[in-house]
Amino acid sequence: MFVLYLVDKLRLQDMVCHPTRSTYYLPLSTQSVDRWLLSNNGSDFISESYKRQLADQLILVAGIERQIRPWLNISVGGVFIRSQHGWNEVTGEKLLIPTSTLTQASLSYEIIASKKLWIGQSLNLTIEGADVWAPVLLNTSVKYNLFL
Repeated sequence: MFVLYLVDKLRLQDMVCHPTRSTYYLPLSTQSVDRWLLSNNGSDFISESYKRQLADQLILVAGIERQIRPWLNISVGGVFIRSQHGWNEVTGEKLLIPTSTLTQASLSYEIIASKKLWIGQSLNLTIEGADVWAPVLLNTSVKYNLFL
């Protein structure tokens, strides 16, 4: 699989940061996959092989971070993901995997309690999606630096 990964983190005046990232996954060949199924009598497993090609995937991430107090960072951002051109042959016929898209927005904050302890929370909301699982995520993190 060929991966193109570009990162840019532009820091402007007034403690504002614009992190951006783009990634493109391009599978270079098909894969032969073995899967194990339970037999009809339920006492043993049967190995079944099939071929597949993973989908091309484009991921774009952008956001804005601002340190509004010496102890508080806030950020807003967005993610766009598009997958297309994948297929598999589980049944012996080539079945195309439908093109899927996902657009998400995020809002997060980070409290710098001390040099060693940082506490953060982020909320990711799905704005739009097609043929993909579209979650609402709430992440909480506690970071403790042992080396300071």
